[in-house]
Amino acid sequence: MKVGETMKIAIDNGHGLNTAGKRTPLFPDGTFIKEWEFNHPTALKLAHILQADGHEVLLVSNTTEDTPLSTRVSLANKWGADLFVSIHYNAYQGVWGTHGGAEIFHALNSTNGKRAAELIHSEVMKVVPWRNRGVKPHSSLYVLNRTVMPAVLLEV
Repeated sequence: MKVGETMKIAIDNGHGLNTAGKRTPLFPDGTFIKEWEFNHPTALKLAHILQADGHEVLLVSNTTEDTPLSTRVSLANKWGADLFVSIHYNAYQGVWGTHGGAEIFHALNSTNGKRAAELIHSEVMKVVPWRNRGVKPHSSLYVLNRTVMPAVLLEV
């Protein structure tokens, strides 16, 4: 890809609305935020921005249901995406702790995935006040290892 070329970007909004366990711990008032309540609007906003910049976008999990990982990956692969972006909320085990912040994962041996993760992470950290948890390789995340294009998974 050259600067100024359009890309085909597959966007995954992570978990479904009612995926068990994918939510913040309880706030003092007894409420919580489900990952989907953050992920889905974020995915839609990202799609809108990318499309306005001339890129093609495929939302691979644009539903309240928990789309199977194999379906998400298959859609992106068949479409011929140039990049796969999976958005998550870092609602780790439903407890408050030190795991908060922004981090981006890429497949263990993906040079292009690592480069995409570094570029995206740099931009994310410019606009969010959260702790910088860095860019990290990950060997067991399905969407990173089963896509044929570079893929990143954001935990923000």
